[in-house]
Amino acid sequence: MGSATSPMMQQFEAAKARCPGALVLFRMGDFYELFGGDAREAADLLDLTLTSRDKGPDPLPMAGFPHHQLDVQLVKLVAAGRHVAICEQIDGPVSTDGKPTKGLLRREVTRIVTPGLAADESLLDPSRCNWLVALRPARSGADGAVGLAWIDVAAGRFEAAVVDRDDVIDHVLRLDPAECLCADRDREAVAELLRPSGNRPLTARPDWWFEATAADGALERALGGRRLEGLGFELPHDAPGIAAAGGIVAYLEQNEPAAVSRIDTLAAWRPGLRMEIDEAS
Repeated sequence: MGSATSPMMQQFEAAKARCPGALVLFRMGDFYELFGGDAREAADLLDLTLTSRDKGPDPLPMAGFPHHQLDVQLVKLVAAGRHVAICEQIDGPVSTDGKPTKGLLRREVTRIVTPGLAADESLLDPSRCNWLVALRPARSGADGAVGLAWIDVAAGRFEAAVVDRDDVIDHVLRLDPAECLCADRDREAVAELLRPSGNRPLTARPDWWFEATAADGALERALGGRRLEGLGFELPHDAPGIAAAGGIVAYLEQNEPAAVSRIDTLAAWRPGLRMEIDEAS
């Protein structure tokens, strides 16, 4: 398949490698195109015509839409629980003398949108918060505590808590998160925890994001060096909640760095003191 190894397709494959699990919208002129498995999935979700880039024995599936439809199509993809990476044409090729020339356009992933990271008004329901929730089981066993952290990226509201395992579903149902986040090694355990709450999009990321040292560092960056004890957290009791919050910050730093600047503080949730997770409050 010649096009699969062409310089342009190498750009597409590089974008896929950077954003595993995401549908890559690859800008080509006035269109966003998708290739391979992404094209097949998008054609089904967005009712697009599936074509091919090749006419050989093993054609590469291809589908796309005009660039002005981006916001409309993003709404559909995010509502379906998909992660979307937008790979834009950055500029035209430049020769050694600095003048534009014919050749391959430079492309880069400029934005990654997931259900829990949606911040644009066009992607949000104004009547409800759009929560991203991270879960960090403190230890194995049915009676273990679980660290929770939740953020509304658009508003910058950010809270964390440690709750009994039996109370996790109550919190998840109140929040009704658009997306849940956990460490890779906790994926099966967290999926089991979430099962009674229905089919929740669950994203697993590197274990070290949720380790104490990395989480403390991420929160220090996000909070401008403020000490967590000064924000109402008690160690070691709140360590799992802090770890979950650190995982959220790492996720934002990787996918939506601008959202980190909207974080004003991290609130320590306590039963009976803060019920902000309940939309009726």
